[in-house]
Amino acid sequence: MGLELQRLLCSKSLGKLKQLVVSPGSKNLGCSASGGQFYEAPGPLDPSVEAAIDFSSPEGLLGLLREAQTAGIPVVSGTTGLQEQHRQALVEAALTIPVCWASNFSLGMLAVHRGVRLFKRLLKGFDIELVECHHGAKKDAPSGTALSLLSSLDAEELEFGRHGNRRRRPGEVGVHSLRGGSNPGSHSIHFLGAGEDIVLTHQCWSREVFARGAIATVNTLLRKKAGLYEMADLFTSDSPLFL
Repeated sequence: MGLELQRLLCSKSLGKLKQLVVSPGSKNLGCSASGGQFYEAPGPLDPSVEAAIDFSSPEGLLGLLREAQTAGIPVVSGTTGLQEQHRQALVEAALTIPVCWASNFSLGMLAVHRGVRLFKRLLKGFDIELVECHHGAKKDAPSGTALSLLSSLDAEELEFGRHGNRRRRPGEVGVHSLRGGSNPGSHSIHFLGAGEDIVLTHQCWSREVFARGAIATVNTLLRKKAGLYEMADLFTSDSPLFL
């Protein structure tokens, strides 16, 4: 994602890169690249930086939040696999700077969230199953996006990777994670009724989708006061979603 953001910002003139931050020991340390110099994290941010975009690791996010608070700049983060300490750090940082965290910055996925809430309301009594697929190098399962979709579904009874010898419980939602190949991400929500199956699917073919969404979010967040925002707070139904 870092490379995709770098490519998009530089090739499409959607912003100006001032600093590229990589993990300690990275082969890119000390190198110059289109859009700036690679620096080691954690470390102070360039004084001219107006906002930071983070797709790193939970620990990398903690370091960035500290530096962003010192610099007084907004943070957009798509890092997943967060634990309670990382979520609390987001909340605390949002007391002094604008922060937006999302598991998926696809603006199409924002519409899917609205869709699943509507479908659940209309299709009362239907069984629900969620299937997500990502590339083989992805570490966390289910994906952060799948977990956020479960939140939109207000799912309480979950069955991960269904197996065994029993019938499904009333109201439970099955969650299935597939890993392999180079799939950037796909999510399908099945609403299964008597004699019918309604499937709401979001398929991503390129990480550029997420990069564009993150850049659009930065541009919106720059105009906001300190606080913790969701994408739904920043993009209303009449917002121009794409750059």
